[in-house]
Amino acid sequence: MIDDELIFGGDFFDLETELSPDTDKLQLREGELREVAILFADIKGFSSISNLFDSETIHKKMDELMKIFSRCISYYGGFVDKYMGDGIMALFGAKQASEQDTERAIMAALKMQQQLKLYNKMLCKQAGFEAVELGLRIGLNTGMVSVGKVGADREGDFTVYGPEVNLASRMESNAPVNGIMLPQSTMKQVTRSFNFEPVGAKSVKGFDEPIECFIVLSPKFEGSLHHRNHSTHFIGREAELAKLQAFITQSIPLQTPVVHIKGEAGLGKTRLVYEFERANAELAIFLHGACSAISPAPLNLFSSMLEVYLQIQLNEAPEIKLSKLNTAFVKLTANLNEQDTQELIDIKNLIAFLLEIKLDDPRLKQSGTDLLNHLFIAVETFIRHIAKQAAQAAKPLIIILDDLHWMDEASGRVLENIVNNYSHKEDCPTILWVLMSRMEYTLPPYLAKQSKASDIQLKPLKQSEIKSLLQSHTSGKDIPEDALDKVVLLSEGNPFYLEEWCNYIESIPSKELRDFPVPANLHALIQSRLDRLPLALRMLLYKASVIGQDFFVEILRYIESKLHEPKNIEATLTSLEEQSFIFRSLGFDYSAYFFKHITTREVAYQTLLLENRKVLHQLCGEAIEQLYPERLDEFYFILANHFSKADIDDKALVYLDKAASSAARIYNNAQALELYSEMLAMTNISKAKRLDIRIKIADIKWLTGERKQIIPEVQSILATAQQLEAADICFSAHRFLGIAAFYQQDMDAAYTHLTNAKDIAEELADTLLSCIATGNLSNWYFQKQDLAQANAMQEESLELAGKINDTQRQAKSLSNLGMIALARKDYPLAEQYFNSSLNIAVANRLLKEESIALGNLGFTKMQLKDYAAAMPLLLAKLHLAEQMNDYQELLKVLGNISATHQEQGDVHAALHCLERIHALKLQSGDDAGAVQTANEIKELHKP
Repeated sequence: MIDDELIFGGDFFDLETELSPDTDKLQLREGELREVAILFADIKGFSSISNLFDSETIHKKMDELMKIFSRCISYYGGFVDKYMGDGIMALFGAKQASEQDTERAIMAALKMQQQLKLYNKMLCKQAGFEAVELGLRIGLNTGMVSVGKVGADREGDFTVYGPEVNLASRMESNAPVNGIMLPQSTMKQVTRSFNFEPVGAKSVKGFDEPIECFIVLSPKFEGSLHHRNHSTHFIGREAELAKLQAFITQSIPLQTPVVHIKGEAGLGKTRLVYEFERANAELAIFLHGACSAISPAPLNLFSSMLEVYLQIQLNEAPEIKLSKLNTAFVKLTANLNEQDTQELIDIKNLIAFLLEIKLDDPRLKQSGTDLLNHLFIAVETFIRHIAKQAAQAAKPLIIILDDLHWMDEASGRVLENIVNNYSHKEDCPTILWVLMSRMEYTLPPYLAKQSKASDIQLKPLKQSEIKSLLQSHTSGKDIPEDALDKVVLLSEGNPFYLEEWCNYIESIPSKELRDFPVPANLHALIQSRLDRLPLALRMLLYKASVIGQDFFVEILRYIESKLHEPKNIEATLTSLEEQSFIFRSLGFDYSAYFFKHITTREVAYQTLLLENRKVLHQLCGEAIEQLYPERLDEFYFILANHFSKADIDDKALVYLDKAASSAARIYNNAQALELYSEMLAMTNISKAKRLDIRIKIADIKWLTGERKQIIPEVQSILATAQQLEAADICFSAHRFLGIAAFYQQDMDAAYTHLTNAKDIAEELADTLLSCIATGNLSNWYFQKQDLAQANAMQEESLELAGKINDTQRQAKSLSNLGMIALARKDYPLAEQYFNSSLNIAVANRLLKEESIALGNLGFTKMQLKDYAAAMPLLLAKLHLAEQMNDYQELLKVLGNISATHQEQGDVHAALHCLERIHALKLQSGDDAGAVQTANEIKELHKP
C-alpha cells in the first residue's frame, strides 16, 4: 500500500511563499558576478576498460586520478566545483580573485597532463593494465559568470552559471585528446605568458558564430611575486610641471593662454596640476571646476566651480547654502565702486540658481535660450570680477577645468562665450585656462584657435621612472627581483596602476609573497583587493557603488535599514578610508564620501548581481525621495537613473520626463535627446505620450539643423495623432510643419498647417496655443505683403498674450507690429512699438527681445538717416548679442554697424566689422557667405 504521508514534510508546499518577495522587507540574493576562469576536463579511455575489471577496481582508479587532478587544481589556487563521472569541473577566481586566474587555470591543466603521464607509466606496470593508455581532454574559458550557492544550505553547494561556463564545456568537447583548448578571447589575456597554436574557427553548440580556438603549447615564463609600499612621490613629470610654471614666471601676452593637459586615465593629470597649484598657492588665484560623468546636470562644470569657490556641498540645506552665498558676496563686493557692486548683486540670484538655491527672480521664470543667456552672463560676470580681484592683487587668475571629455552641451556653450569674449577684448585681465581631459577629447575651435594654446600630453612614465616610483613604494620589503621586474612590465608606465599594485601587495602576508603569481590586469587586481576585505566592509562598498562615485552616508544608512542589516556605518567607512578605498569629501560635514578611484567603484558595481543592483537602485531612489522631498528637482537626473536601472518604469518615466525637460529648458540638446530616447525605449508609455516625446525630439533636431531629415518624422507623427484624436499633438505637428514649410518658401503648405494649428487651438480653448498660432499666421501674412491682415492678427496675438500675462509673447508681438509699421514707412509708430517692446523686455529681463528691439530701433534710425542716433542703439544690441553669443543677431548688427560707419565716412571701422562677420561665417562653416563678405571687403578697399 502506498503511504499517503508526504515524504517531503508538511511544509514542502510553503516553498512558493518562501520564494515570493516580502513587500515589507527587501533583501539581496546571495551571489556575485565575477570574472572567473573555468576548467573542464574529461578522462579518455576509461570506458574501454570498464568491462574488464570489477566495479571496485574501476572506482579505486578513478578516485586516484580525481585526487591527483584535485591537487593540481588546488595547488594553483582553484577549487573543484564538481565531479562528473570520468570528468571534473574547476573554478579559478570564483571565491577569491587573483589577477592571474587564467594563468593559474592553464598551469593547473598543464600539471594535470603531466601527472596523467606519470600515472600512465605507473598504471601500465600493474597486472591487467599493461596496454592501458589514458588520455585527457581539457577546455578552458575566462569570463563574467554568476557565482554563489545553490539549493539547500550545504557546504560546497557553490557553483557558477552563464554562457561563459557553457563555452568552457564546449572547448573541452572540441579539444583533441591530451590537448588544452581555449577561445581567442581567453588566449589574448595571457598571450605574454604562454605559447599557443591556432586551430581555426570551430562551430560551437549554443553559439551563433564560429569561435576562433587555440591549443596551449607551453608557458613562456614562470609566474613570480612582488611586494610594494604605497608612495605619493611626484616622479617623472618635471618637464611638464616646468612648462606649466613658465606661465607664472614669464610675462604673458594679452591673448588668452590655454593649456590642454591630456592623457589616459591614471597617468597623473590631476596630480600634475595639484603640484603646480601647490607651488604657486601664494602667487596666483585659482578657480576649479570639473565635469561630471554621472547623470550630468546642465552647466555642471560651472556649478562645480561655484561650489568649490563657495565651499558648498550638495546635501546642505538651502538656507546654509544661501548663507554661504551671502557671505561670499559681501566679501566680493567689499571696496567695489557702485557700478561693480550693482553688477555683482544683479547676478546673485542667477548664481543661486546654479547652486540649486531657489530665489524669486523674473529671469528664472524664462526658459530655453533666454534663461541660458542670463546664466551665460552671470558666470562670465562672476569670473570677470574674480579676475579683477586677482589683477588688483597683482596675481594671475588660473582656471582649472577637469574631465572636459564629459562636458555637457550647456557648459560648453558658456565656456565658448567666455573665451570668445575675452579673446578680443584688450582691457580684460589675463586668465590662464588649464584644461584636463582624456586622449579622445579634442579641443573645440574656439579654444584651439587661441594664439597661446599649448598642449601637454602625458605619456606613460619611463621604465627608470616607474622603477624609482616602485622603489619608494617597496622600500624595506624583501621582494624578489623578478617580482619587481614584472611589476614594472605590468604597470605599463601608469602611476595609478602602480599605486593599485602597492595597495594589493601590502595586504598580502610576507609568508605568502612567493606563493602568489603577479596579477595581470587592473580589473582583477582591484577585485582581488576587494576580496580581501571582511565581508561587512566589502558589502558596504558594493552598496555605496550603486549610489555613485560620490555618495551620502544618509542614503547608505537608509539602504541598510531597509535591508535590515544594521551595522556601525561610520566605523565601517572609517576602516575603508584607512585602506584608501574611499575618502571623506574635504570641507564637508563628513556625511559625504567619494571613491578614491573611479575604476574601483566600477569594479565594485559590476560585481553585484543584476537582481541585487535593481534592489539597490530602487532603495537609492526611495532614499532620495524620502530624505530630500523638498529638493527633488536637484535629483531628477539621478532619480531617473536609479529607477530606470531598478526597472521601476512608472517612476523612471516621471523623472526621465522631468530631467529631459530640465535639459531642454536651457538647450542642453544632447542630454535632452538622450533622455527622450531612453523614454521611447520604455514599454509602459501610452501612444499619445510616445508621440509627444517624438515631437519634442523633432523640435530639438530642428534647432540643431537636422531639418530636412525630421520633416517626414513629423508627418508620420501627425498621421498617428489624427488617428488617436490627440488634439494637442496635432497642434504641435501642424505648427512644426507650418514653420518648416515657411522656411522652405512653400507658402501654400505653410498656410494650411498654420491655419489647422490655429483651428485646433481654438477648439481646445487654449489661450497660449491660440496666441502662438495667431502670431505664426501673422508672420505668414507679413511675408505675403498683406500688411493689413498681418497687423490685425498680430494685434490679436498681443491681446491673447495680455490675457495670460505672457510678457515674452507681448514683447514679441510688439516688435512684430513695429516691423509692420516699418514696412509701411510709418516710422513714428514703428519706434513706438519698438520702444514698448524694449520697455517690457528690460522690465522682465528678456535678453533676446531686448536685443531685437534695440536692433530694430537702430535700423529705424538708419532708415531716417539719423546715423548718430542709430550708432548707440546698435552698439547696445552688439553688447547683448556678444553676451548671448547669438550668431544670427551678431551678423545682423555687425552688418548694420558697418553700414552706419560707411555712411559716416569711417571706412576703417566699417572694414573691422566686415572682417568680424567674415571670421564668424568661416567659423560656422558658411563658406558661401564668407566669400560674399570677402567680396564686400574688397569693394570697400577700392579707392
